[in-house]
Amino acid sequence: MNVEEIFDYLQCLRKIGYEVRNHNTNPQILPGEYLIPYFFPTLTPKSVQLRKNLGTSNE
Repeated sequence: MNVEEIFDYLQCLRKIGYEVRNHNTNPQILPGEYLIPYFFPTLTPKSVQLRKNLGTSNE
């Protein structure tokens, strides 16, 4: 699986309500690493987390 495919899967997980975090959403996470701690039932279209970019800081 290539990096682009993984990123697509992470985006899909966020759309269905999973919390996906990385260095952009939490600076304590090392760049290039992701954390999927739990299903987040209150993640809604207005959620602050959905507005945070999972891409690299250059994107």
